[in-house]
Amino acid sequence: MLPRMAPVNIAKHITQQFGGYDLRPGAGAVDMQNMSSDKYPLMTVRQPRSITPVTALSSYGAYDKVFYVDGADFFYDGVVKGTVAEGKKQFASLNDNIVIMPDKLYYDTVDDVFGSLEASWTGDVTFADGTLYGEPATANTITTTGTDFPFSAGDAVEISGTTHNNKTSIIREISEDKKSLYFYENIFQLGSESDVTLKRNVPDMDYICECGNRLWGCKGDDIYASALGDMRNWNKFDGVATDSWAADVGSSGDFTGCFAYLGYPIFFKEEVIYKVFGSKPSNFTAESSARMGVASGSDKSLAVAGEVLYYLSRAGVMAYTGGIPENISAPFGSARYANAVGGSDGIKYYISMQEGAKWHLFVFDPRYNTWHREDDTQAVGFGWQGKLYMATAAAIYAINSGTETINWLYETNDLYENDTNRKAVGKILIRTEIAQGAELKIEIKYDNGEWKTISTITAAAKTSYYLPLIPRRCDMYRLRFSGRGEVILHSLAREAIHGSPIK
Repeated sequence: MLPRMAPVNIAKHITQQFGGYDLRPGAGAVDMQNMSSDKYPLMTVRQPRSITPVTALSSYGAYDKVFYVDGADFFYDGVVKGTVAEGKKQFASLNDNIVIMPDKLYYDTVDDVFGSLEASWTGDVTFADGTLYGEPATANTITTTGTDFPFSAGDAVEISGTTHNNKTSIIREISEDKKSLYFYENIFQLGSESDVTLKRNVPDMDYICECGNRLWGCKGDDIYASALGDMRNWNKFDGVATDSWAADVGSSGDFTGCFAYLGYPIFFKEEVIYKVFGSKPSNFTAESSARMGVASGSDKSLAVAGEVLYYLSRAGVMAYTGGIPENISAPFGSARYANAVGGSDGIKYYISMQEGAKWHLFVFDPRYNTWHREDDTQAVGFGWQGKLYMATAAAIYAINSGTETINWLYETNDLYENDTNRKAVGKILIRTEIAQGAELKIEIKYDNGEWKTISTITAAAKTSYYLPLIPRRCDMYRLRFSGRGEVILHSLAREAIHGSPIK
């Protein structure tokens, strides 16, 4: 009798959902370049970007118009409006003004004025009786015969260099000629003084935001709030609802960022989050919770997408909705990131962050809970102005708005085909859509061997391709798809011949 032939154990494995960037075993792609979730669950390439070259951009933002610092120049809507110190900046907007920290400068977008939040004057003065609101008043006036006072009614000014009148007081009125300042009665000792300094101070702040028609900021352990609607005054303490406000929280570590979210100013340390409750200074309260806050150096990672606040902590990227932050970094495995800069188009969260000497630009899509890696861009800022803009030191990119030809790559994780035995891949069938002029290259790697090209396809069509392979035994294998131009992969089918643990 002839020997009995054992049946060939062939199984077909079909993939119709291509996962995002995920380093966990058995998950999505372990390497990725310029991929997107735009047509998820299909595998697709990101949209092109347009580019505007710059020289040495350090900070970037957008409200009604795009603005940024390039070298020592502050640009608004493409026009230089003033000069700042070189380096990274914090921006916030209040009543059509863009505030620039730590320089303590502002740009008035309506009146086209670039100036300082602070004001200082030094000269000879006389402390005298005067008037207040049209009535005689005693010991309430500072007058000078020198240069005009550069202040406004309502400013809180620090007075120094005097014998008896060093204090901080609020100007109630100013004479038309700017030579006399009027305060509440009986606050000065009368007499003349030389070299007296009056200054409207703004505290040093590392991070700022706008919330409730106030500018908020923090530095070290201190939280500050400006007077209501007044970015210039931080020392007005009249006991009224429009006052300034300050608090020392006293916890360990310095503040690492702040952001206005859900109607509250929120301040972050690396392991504590503070939320300021209240409607006026008399009932403002900074309440703390021991939560993973913003990592030092990643204050610009804060951005809202889909009503969720995202940022980089020491433990990874967090999703915060006002309670306990959720870590969404599991797909990154054990990789650790730093110096993150984030932005959002309202749906997706973009984050550029550093891993050792390497930079990554990742995009998180909360609709599908997927990450995709775009490229190695080191961003310095993002801003929304009709579309999402991303800035680097050398260029400004308009996301999803351009004509560039994109080189891309998608590498699968190890494929075991649900079998602990050895197996051999004999056939691959793909259904793909390739744009005119685009190219698709398919490669395979057995175990830890070298990449071998299966096929390169350039036909512009939506069709299926049958790709035969010479079967080769292996424990696992990987597939790598790469190319240039617009390519969409709809499905991937593999026929594997399953064997024994040793054959």
